[in-house]
Amino acid sequence: MFDPFEGGRGAVKGGCPRCTSLVEICEAHQKMLALMRTFAPPPEKKRRKPVLQDLQIGLFEEAR
Repeated sequence: MFDPFEGGRGAVKGGCPRCTSLVEICEAHQKMLALMRTFAPPPEKKRRKPVLQDLQIGLFEEAR
């Protein structure tokens, strides 16, 4: 079985146009993956968690 990733252009026998196209697709895919890895998204900034105020009114506390 023909595997363009392992064999490359040298594994194409008899100049088969389908196999040659498959090798070209595989090469383009590998180039695209390399570009995607170089242009990785920037790391997310860490956000501080907001300080939550205690808004619950106590039952037995004096009103202010």
